[in-house]
Amino acid sequence: MSIEFEMRLPCNLGLNKPIVIVLDNARYDKCKLLQNYATSVGIQLCYLSCYSPQLNLIERFWKFIRALLNQGRI
Repeated sequence: MSIEFEMRLPCNLGLNKPIVIVLDNARYDKCKLLQNYATSVGIQLCYLSCYSPQLNLIERFWKFIRALLNQGRI
């Protein structure tokens, strides 16, 4: 997510459940501006491990594409 998108998140969704956003460890996801904003509106930020391809959907997609390429199906 980019900071511009995250800063446009509504601060009150009217939900009775906590809001948790799962992020990777990209530098822009760890900036103080984002962390302060999330804290101020009650959003919990949860960061993935430094290297966790099994939790990152795009990594699973690329693994699938590489397998097709190696099999000559693409």
